[in-house]
Amino acid sequence: MRWSRRRFLVAAVLGGVAASVGGFAWLGRPAAGMRALAPLELRVVRALAEALFPAGGPIGVDPLAVGTVEEVDRILAEVFEAEAARAFRYLLRTLEFGTLLSRGLPFTALPPAERLEVLRVWNGKEPLPRRLAMDSLRSVFGMAYFSRPPVLAAIGWRDLCPVR
Repeated sequence: MRWSRRRFLVAAVLGGVAASVGGFAWLGRPAAGMRALAPLELRVVRALAEALFPAGGPIGVDPLAVGTVEEVDRILAEVFEAEAARAFRYLLRTLEFGTLLSRGLPFTALPPAERLEVLRVWNGKEPLPRRLAMDSLRSVFGMAYFSRPPVLAAIGWRDLCPVR
């Protein structure tokens, strides 16, 4: 069978779609040192942490330096039910690949200003499912970042009821 240019292009596009869908659908094993996050999700979590809590922002504490990524992984592994953790991991992948259509690049490849703009769009009132997804991201990342001692110190948090 002779391969025409058209047949080759159709096969290439179909192969690309199959590979993309397969990469989206299969979550894979956790990255080295992680308990829940696969390598792709780990990159998205890093990019999200930097966008949500920039090192030069008002709090001034670098989210990567204080272990926010590791804390997100711990929350997914220890706090979330397995099905909820799986859904959150798919949400991370949706964010990563969703910007391919709107911006031409995956979320992790966008410049910081564009990442922030994507998050602003996700935080809009409509459509509701996207806003709820953003609320989930903000909740988990907020728990992870604001539980770190250097962040608590930077915002002046005082624990008046220490655990004994």
